[in-house]
Amino acid sequence: YSVPNSGWYWIYALAKNPNGDQINHVSAFYVQPQTLNSIGYSFNSTYIQLNAQGTGINSQNKFKWQVYNISEQRWSTLSSTSSSVQWQPNKGSYLINCELLNSNSEKISSKLIGFNVEHSYPAYIDGKYEGSNPYGRGVLLGVSSNVNPNQGYYYEILLLDWKNALHLTKPVEVRTYGIEPAKQHGFALDTKQERKKTFASLRDLGIGAYLLNPLKDTYQADDIARDYLHMTLPSYQELFGKETLAAQLARIDEEETAKRLKSYFGYLSCIPLMAWAEMKKQLAAEGMLGLMEEIEMPTVYYLFEMERLGVQANAEVLKEMSELLERRVLALETDIYDLAGEEFNINSPKQLGVILFEKMAIPGGKKTKTGYSTSADILEKLASENPIVNDILEYRQLTKLKSTYADGLGAVIEKDGRIHSTFNQTITATGRISSTEPNLQNIPVRMELGRLIRKVFVPEAGFVFLDADYSQIELRVLAHMSGDEKLIKAYREAEDIHRLTASQVFHIPLEEVTPLQRRNAKAVNFGIVYGISSFGLSQDLSITRKEAAAYIQKYFETYPSIKGFLDGLVEQGKEKGYVSTMFGRRRPVPELKSSNFMQRSFGERVAMNSPIQGTAADIIKIAMNRVYKRLLDEKLRSRLVLQVHDELLIETWKDEIPQVSRILEEEMKGAANLAVELEVDMHQGNNWYEAK
Repeated sequence: YSVPNSGWYWIYALAKNPNGDQINHVSAFYVQPQTLNSIGYSFNSTYIQLNAQGTGINSQNKFKWQVYNISEQRWSTLSSTSSSVQWQPNKGSYLINCELLNSNSEKISSKLIGFNVEHSYPAYIDGKYEGSNPYGRGVLLGVSSNVNPNQGYYYEILLLDWKNALHLTKPVEVRTYGIEPAKQHGFALDTKQERKKTFASLRDLGIGAYLLNPLKDTYQADDIARDYLHMTLPSYQELFGKETLAAQLARIDEEETAKRLKSYFGYLSCIPLMAWAEMKKQLAAEGMLGLMEEIEMPTVYYLFEMERLGVQANAEVLKEMSELLERRVLALETDIYDLAGEEFNINSPKQLGVILFEKMAIPGGKKTKTGYSTSADILEKLASENPIVNDILEYRQLTKLKSTYADGLGAVIEKDGRIHSTFNQTITATGRISSTEPNLQNIPVRMELGRLIRKVFVPEAGFVFLDADYSQIELRVLAHMSGDEKLIKAYREAEDIHRLTASQVFHIPLEEVTPLQRRNAKAVNFGIVYGISSFGLSQDLSITRKEAAAYIQKYFETYPSIKGFLDGLVEQGKEKGYVSTMFGRRRPVPELKSSNFMQRSFGERVAMNSPIQGTAADIIKIAMNRVYKRLLDEKLRSRLVLQVHDELLIETWKDEIPQVSRILEEEMKGAANLAVELEVDMHQGNNWYEAK
């Protein structure tokens, strides 16, 4: 009996047995509506497998496959009439139409999707990772392709943790009949057009989740499933513990490991595809979709490139620094023991407290349940009381410098002679990039021995370092965002901003400003950016709280628009629950609603500072992306190797110094259109110390 149309049916059967008795039977059954839901696809070394998927489909159905070549503007029909067909296209963009037919070849339903052949092949993830060079076998990486049937050949590549995937992947060598080798997202970015296409289609949902809530710790598949799909999945830690993905892949032959990896890659593939629609909707509603697509996604790739390249380190210089610091630390130990009148464990807060506040009777000690507090802020206040305090502070700084950098950096120099730091894009709530393993952004610069650590970092033979650093970028952002005419005028006339502030705050002629007054004005200028309190300023300048409050009051009287701007940010934070940068990045400020005074005060400082620091962070990202693109577009040998807060370090081929200097000047100054000009300080050197 032919399959009827969809719906409920009664089937009545009448039969007779050999004796002539009638036997009746009635059954009810339901025929599903026949419909074509989607067109799936998979990849082979010589063809693309297309598969029609639907409901109510049976063996009597037929299929009609048609392909429209967009560039040639013509339709062609594929020979198969089954639900699956092999397709061997040339490189290009296509529409694929599949019609579901009944047994009489009448159309029931159809489905249309778009396909871009150049970007349709999957990436593969490697099972072995040594330094910055990937080797080993390949397994399918969790990447989802979201083809929108309503927009022709528009597509999106949806994934999680793209930067880590780039480190663990290599391009697939695809040999196909009549098709050029497929180009991988994140690999073949040889031209401006390819990079534009890549960044226009890539969506790392970890970045999107971070933008929507920058206060969280992690943005993994289980986090996104919970927050956007209300699903509970096992976390990476629950599946693999503390081991890296590369370590897991090295054991892929083990049955249990392979099972967990399949689950994990399944999550990486399906969760982005399922969650993107809701996340995209929220990003668009909060005005951050452009921020993600135009700033954050290119930043992911260029941070990967910096991690992959690394920066060369001179092990001999490190050894010399370690020996120098060792000698100085031993000399300080001797001085401290002499001043104390006995030997003791300087690194023991309990023993140190007894020596300072009991034996030596230095005033100002604060006793806690476990003994005297010997924290840095306590000791800094007591530095003038006894020379031993300064020696202890220096001892602490130098021992940390030695263990963390002089000795620590030697352990992370890889086989290629370079240090490959990790740059984190989703750690800070303001949008600043941070550096770990090792942290190259926190190398001490206030003490000469700390600055000397930068001598360790050297360019390759034939190269020099060009270092470009924004000058007072946060104060310039403050001038622009507040619209304060005095501050804008000072920058436009290239005044010494700290000397001018001292002159106006203290009501003295510019030429009579003393170095101390300029230093105090500088502390106020930068302190205002961070929402500094009178207490904080008094600690920085070693003055009374009353004097500090007077400084701040005079500052706001001098620059009244800044006071109104900062107060407005706090009000915005209270009213909306967040503050924003020039580029739309939001920073939630839940502390403003706290019943705790200290928490609310912290929230006020966050509300004042985040739009300024966040805007500066956005600007340096824009500058970094533009500089890197120019280096690639102009096919230069020079490469960006470090980004440290407001600073870019370029390993520059000597013949390209004028060209790279021009690129840095143009792209860093042109990264944002402010009411005051962005200024860049640039230096050249044979190591990072000389270039800075």
